[in-house]
Amino acid sequence: MQVAVTFRHMDASPALRDYASEKFQHVARKYLRSPLDAKVVLEVEKFWHIAKFSLSVRGLTVKSEEKSEDMYSSIDLALDKMERQLRRYKDKIRDHKPVAGVPERPFTVHVIAPVTDEAPAPAEPDADATAEDLPLHKDGELADPSEFGYIDVSLSADGDTPETHVTVLRSRMHSAQPMTTAEAIMQLDLQSMAFLVFTHADSGSINVVYRRDDGNYGLIETESVPAS
Repeated sequence: MQVAVTFRHMDASPALRDYASEKFQHVARKYLRSPLDAKVVLEVEKFWHIAKFSLSVRGLTVKSEEKSEDMYSSIDLALDKMERQLRRYKDKIRDHKPVAGVPERPFTVHVIAPVTDEAPAPAEPDADATAEDLPLHKDGELADPSEFGYIDVSLSADGDTPETHVTVLRSRMHSAQPMTTAEAIMQLDLQSMAFLVFTHADSGSINVVYRRDDGNYGLIETESVPAS
């Protein structure tokens, strides 16, 4: 098992790299036997020391993130959380087989600022952003920030006249992986996410599973689009 460790907004530390890598491998090998793709990101944001762990195995992704004022503590907290996830789902992960024959569906997630009445100045891309994080045209090409600083949104009944603006801070393209609803809920838990967009293994339609405030899960189902 190879572990890729990345440092952001901090100096690279061999001691931290070894500590995170060795503890990560110890946790993963307790529960999993398959080939693993493991990644760690250690970063400092203001006074927070943030540790992010990601593990890809048998078509599933396990993620864990924690922060504290000490990086070693953040690493321990994040791996404790990941171990709880792996302990809970170890048998299902070991037996999981990716869905075959159903294509994944692309979608884009936008980070949007609060609505304003006037068009804001286009925001420059974050210097640390990757190509996946930058604004995109509909055809997938990178857009110039000067032309993609905001999107007009019509609030009129006929939908013709832009009356306000939505500021797009960044956009990122993703793929909705094919899976069953039960697998989507498991993947939601394994990544501690608020929601998950997936391609339904039976219908091929885009679905969304999310966490409800009452502790249950919600499921949004869409109709499959007939081939033209």
